[in-house]
Amino acid sequence: MSERYRSQPGKSPVWEVGNEVGGVEYDASLTGFGEAMRKVDSSIKVLTSYPSPNTVRMAGPVLDFLSPHQYSVGDLNGTENELKQLQDEIKRDAKGRDIRLSVTEWNATGGDWGLRRGMLHTLGNALVCSRYQNMMHRYSDLIEIANVSNFSHSLAGGQIQPGPGSFYEIPDYFAQMLYQRAPGSFPLGVNRNNPLPFYLREPDLDATLSADGKTLRIYGVNSAPELRKVSFALPAKLGAVHSSEVFVVGDSNASAGLRGNELGG
Repeated sequence: MSERYRSQPGKSPVWEVGNEVGGVEYDASLTGFGEAMRKVDSSIKVLTSYPSPNTVRMAGPVLDFLSPHQYSVGDLNGTENELKQLQDEIKRDAKGRDIRLSVTEWNATGGDWGLRRGMLHTLGNALVCSRYQNMMHRYSDLIEIANVSNFSHSLAGGQIQPGPGSFYEIPDYFAQMLYQRAPGSFPLGVNRNNPLPFYLREPDLDATLSADGKTLRIYGVNSAPELRKVSFALPAKLGAVHSSEVFVVGDSNASAGLRGNELGG
């Protein structure tokens, strides 16, 4: 979630109208809900549930965010197309109002029950989720709030898995720990000589600059089995690099498994 929307004691700054509901009747109800809620607190931000192509047209004046759930982030092409569609709907129907996206739930899967859900416990899933994080940085002018689902439990899908007297973190937990170092930073454009779409490039690269201009973070996600070497050319206006650290999420064992995930510097 964006830093500026953190809750204060006894007060919630953002409200989502319903959860995983949508359609004609829902769109028609949003204006009434939004107006009634702002009579109580005019400072709140109003989020939709599932947006439809008519949501902004019917309720744009009371909305601050559209809230899709994206549970197929391994399909970056399809996921990006959904973002573009929502962006187009805002541009078409918002009449200049600054409506953005709050992806209130996202993950690589939301409905695979049984053994297939075990893929969430793999290093491969951490790479999938990291590439989605990079994509959200590229769309940071559109996406302001995003929450991975879930933090704990979730039928083995949460970032932290409790057991009898112990718990462990799935591999994506460690990847998310690296991305959470950059709240308040500014995403930078990365120009590459690779002609492929970004979701086919190896490695997937992203960069952010801290608000004070002192910390440059470069995120590289290599989904290929072989090592990849990349050369960087930094614009002179960024200044000189005086020191650096490298953090790697990987497997410390020869064979992949639930153990052996490491966060090393």
